[in-house]
Amino acid sequence: MQVLVVGAGVVGLAIARQAAISGHDVTVAEITGGIANGVSSRNSEVIHAGLYYPTDTLRAVLCVRGRRMLYEFCASHGVNHHKCGKLVVATNEAELDSLYETADFDTALNALRQDARLAVITRSEKGCLVVTREATEAIPAVPVERVVDATGAGDLFAAGFLVGLARAADFRTAARLGALAAAEVIGHLGARPETSLKALAEQNGLGL
Repeated sequence: MQVLVVGAGVVGLAIARQAAISGHDVTVAEITGGIANGVSSRNSEVIHAGLYYPTDTLRAVLCVRGRRMLYEFCASHGVNHHKCGKLVVATNEAELDSLYETADFDTALNALRQDARLAVITRSEKGCLVVTREATEAIPAVPVERVVDATGAGDLFAAGFLVGLARAADFRTAARLGALAAAEVIGHLGARPETSLKALAEQNGLGL
């Protein structure tokens, strides 16, 4: 049988390979003139955990199965990879309940603790919860005189938290950095900070 595969990305090449192995006459057509020049060359290079998909959906089942198969492939073919775990940042209480399809926050929290080694749940003016396998710690929000525009608060919290982790800060300090960044951006219009995180950290005794 003659087989035409349109697209020389990862999926197209895998299909073409299997068809050729099965004895078919295979032609691969690619508009860019090379292989893997589209989405395949722009992937995040992350082996996804399937955490965000509803339980028992096809996406969840295939993602979890694919993750296992991909780790096995990397190990058996000598492909360098690092199983670093899952970091969940800036998920609020409502989203966490929705993620685990429950109205009980404690139930969702316990499920999250099983799925992720580290998670941060933002809680607006109540601050955030840093959740690990061993414990849950509450970090207070940074007080602001007036909330002008909440746009970008979650993104800035996540940015501050990740900067802290990248600079080898402990989870508590990283969460305080996130709270500082979020407090700065909600005090004025626009989602872009007007003060550097480094300056805010130094003013509050959190050196970067």
